[in-house]
Amino acid sequence: EDEIVERYRQVVGRYQGRIRVGIAFFFALITGIGVSSQWREWILFRNSVDFGIEDPQFHKDVGFYIFQLPFLKFVVQWTFAGLVIVLIVTAITHYLNGGIRVQGPHQRVTPQVKAHLSVILAAMALVRAADYWLGRYELTSSSRGVIDGAGYADVNAQIPALQLLAGVAVVAAALFLWNIFRRGWVLPVIA
Repeated sequence: EDEIVERYRQVVGRYQGRIRVGIAFFFALITGIGVSSQWREWILFRNSVDFGIEDPQFHKDVGFYIFQLPFLKFVVQWTFAGLVIVLIVTAITHYLNGGIRVQGPHQRVTPQVKAHLSVILAAMALVRAADYWLGRYELTSSSRGVIDGAGYADVNAQIPALQLLAGVAVVAAALFLWNIFRRGWVLPVIA
């Protein structure tokens, strides 16, 4: 009987490795297809030059908006999407391995799993803060008003709101990290 159990573990272990490699290959293929369309932004980012003209709002060279900002926005959005996938796969894996229990009188999430998920959520909050911060620069080419560019409402309401959101996201990241040492998920949920 012990021999049969050992043989079963060997077979499952062999296929488990292949399944992991297959899943990793699938995500790499999907990610690669999405990223391959951004080659133009990468070339512009890599070979960016200054125009010698600064915008009046942020005092950045105009070359930043043309060459660097589109690629930086892509990287931030791609990183956030990747972290969402990592969070989902990690949560499912922890659930399947027993680290997350939906039912039962005991702890529903083990401390190790809570720390792991908290770090991923903190990273997501920091990436979101970077997205808000870069979003301020996109207002210089806004076309939603009568004229193109940042209007009065953008400068006096939208930019401060984006700065506030970036600050809240940084605080949320800190709360996620602090959550590692506390019981429950109250503070991050509030953030």
